[in-house]
Amino acid sequence: MKYELVNYNPCTNLYRIKALKPFNNVKMGDLGGYVSGEHNLSQEGDCWIYGYGVVEGTSTVTGNSTIIHNSNIDNSTVHNSNITDSNVTDSDVKDSTVKGSVIKDSAVTYGSVVTDSDVTDSNIDNSIITDSIITDSVVTYGSIVTDSVVTYGSIVTDSNVTDYTVDGKILNGVVSNDSAW
Repeated sequence: MKYELVNYNPCTNLYRIKALKPFNNVKMGDLGGYVSGEHNLSQEGDCWIYGYGVVEGTSTVTGNSTIIHNSNIDNSTVHNSNITDSNVTDSDVKDSTVKGSVIKDSAVTYGSVVTDSDVTDSNIDNSIITDSIITDSVVTYGSIVTDSVVTYGSIVTDSNVTDYTVDGKILNGVVSNDSAW
């Protein structure tokens, strides 16, 4: 075993985790974040919850994932991903990075990076999302969306979108607020 549950808090129904052996940059005896049970954090790989991170409900954190600072993972799966200062609810995050964002009812996969954004009811695949709002949409194939709003079933594929509101499809395009799309 790489960690044990300690310091149960009956007010929050959470345990703190404590490392039982060194791995990655975690030393034996280090206190980590909080879980609702052992099912939340795999005993395999280098996954770890740092600081005040919380993983609860049916969530699972596996592989080499890191949950950092004040992140909250609820009823979600996180695999080989880094989540920092973010809230992830009812979502799947795989092989991606999420920073300062809110992810809800969505999938963020295959090398995606989501920073300072809100993603709801959407699929983000192999794309970069920064300072944007993505709702009920799909952003795929290496797309980059910055300072934009993508909503209402929109599809952005292999495109760059900057400072723009998307309500439709953008395929293989470069769009900004200066564009006539």
